[in-house]
Amino acid sequence: MTRIILEVVLFFVIPFVAFAGWLVASRQPVMSKESWEGAGGWLSIVGAAIVVASLVWLGFTAERRSGAYEPAHIENGVIVPGRTQ
Repeated sequence: MTRIILEVVLFFVIPFVAFAGWLVASRQPVMSKESWEGAGGWLSIVGAAIVVASLVWLGFTAERRSGAYEPAHIENGVIVPGRTQ
């Protein structure tokens, strides 16, 4: 679950990092409020769009399994992991 949350946060942060890189390349102050004015809203929208697009892509390309799930159990004193049959 933590991995999924971190991936969503990282996808959301990509536009902000790219904009900060553009500010550095254009020799503008990165930590200045004036450099970021007007960009925060658009960067948030683009970040949210990237997150939604990645979730849609994952939904279409995720591996689908069919069959019944057999939960983990113990056989002859050995733990047998769960599996899909």
